[in-house]
Amino acid sequence: MLPVALCTPSLSSIVMAQNQLQTTLTNIVAWCLVPLVVSVGIGACRTAAPYTSTPRASDSTEAIAIPAQSQTIPTVKPFCSQCVVQGSLDVRSPSLAASGSYTIRIAARDSLEGTIYGPLGIVAARAYCTRDELVILDALAMEAYTAQLPLRDAARRLPFPIEREDLFALLRCELPLPDSSYRFLAVRAEKGTTLLAHRDSSYVDIAELDADGSLLGYQRKSPDNKLLLAVEYGAYRQWDGVRYPERIRIAAPTEQLELVLEPTAVKQSADRTPFRFHLPRTVRRISIE
Repeated sequence: MLPVALCTPSLSSIVMAQNQLQTTLTNIVAWCLVPLVVSVGIGACRTAAPYTSTPRASDSTEAIAIPAQSQTIPTVKPFCSQCVVQGSLDVRSPSLAASGSYTIRIAARDSLEGTIYGPLGIVAARAYCTRDELVILDALAMEAYTAQLPLRDAARRLPFPIEREDLFALLRCELPLPDSSYRFLAVRAEKGTTLLAHRDSSYVDIAELDADGSLLGYQRKSPDNKLLLAVEYGAYRQWDGVRYPERIRIAAPTEQLELVLEPTAVKQSADRTPFRFHLPRTVRRISIE
């Protein structure tokens, strides 16, 4: 039998792990309010040397003209309507490099729940999001951020310019808007992929699909062609009956911010009940207006 000291984390190691988590909480929580982004910030377990993101082809800001006429486009396949995803995450910026692990439960586009873990499996944060409510629990500071949805002007207040629907679609590997909202843009013959586009008054989305209808990634640009958001999906594989990418990269070039999610397990879930959890009475509640 191994000595107890080798099997059980020491008090000093637990305290050190908590301190590592708390070093980033104060600065990050203040500006990351969407469940995924907030959870990543709260779940950061270490700081390191500043990280400089390497430009990628998908981060290009080349202007793209969208055809006026709509053509037949492939149907995007949903792979993760009801599922549980576990994995590791990394968040990087010029002033921060942090990592942790996560568990996310997704119930269609109705609700999701996420838990972020730091060193030694310590729960750093929990969050849930339904159609009308957002709750984020900072487990270390015993504070909870609450908001009624939709949150006014959310995309302009956050480092990742995403709304609630964008977050659900991103995790489900789907287009943020209905397929009918997109126009055929071009076929990339060398890759056998199709480019689609959607334009509204505040941004332009460019999406790329493979021949199977799997979403490979998309870009979101401002009307003046500034790249606001780039999402890349790695190679798709089968996870316990669910087709899901091995990697999801989300970048906000204007903020020099990058988030990488790498699943280690994905499985179907039969739970369709909106995800919620009760906050202890001792938790301080902070309303997000």
